[in-house]
Amino acid sequence: MERERLAKLLGMLASDQDGEVLAAARAVTRLVRDGGLSWDDLLIAPKPHKWTEAIGFPALYTAELRRRMEAERQVERWREVAEGQRRTVDGLRRQMSEHRQSVAAPVADATGHVQLDRLLAAPLDGEQRIRVEAIASWFRRTGTLTRAEQDDLARFEECLAAAA
Repeated sequence: MERERLAKLLGMLASDQDGEVLAAARAVTRLVRDGGLSWDDLLIAPKPHKWTEAIGFPALYTAELRRRMEAERQVERWREVAEGQRRTVDGLRRQMSEHRQSVAAPVADATGHVQLDRLLAAPLDGEQRIRVEAIASWFRRTGTLTRAEQDDLARFEECLAAAA
């Protein structure tokens, strides 16, 4: 049935013109009859059939159960990934610690330059250690230091003295 047309016709029942009200009432009656409905069908909302209720609940329950099972599988998969990452980080930390111990070990007369050897054996932070090792590498090849390298070495020794 045409819902909009029915609503419009029912609205016309409130008209002040008797002829208009009568025409609207007959049109509503025709619309209901032509739609194969009764006034009970039109006024009372249909109740859901029991078989749809019987099928609907288990289907919803099954869908929710599947969703939860998949969520649990995802959680387990992410736990495995996190555990693998934790093992990787632990291994890298162990390697870093071993590297720091090997680098921090005193090296007697590694370059032949007293100040460089002292700084190589000292506990420097990451950037300072990289710079001192680069200067030492250059000194081993050339046997000379630039003014900027000498200034850096002096500054690093001052930092170590201040920290002590």
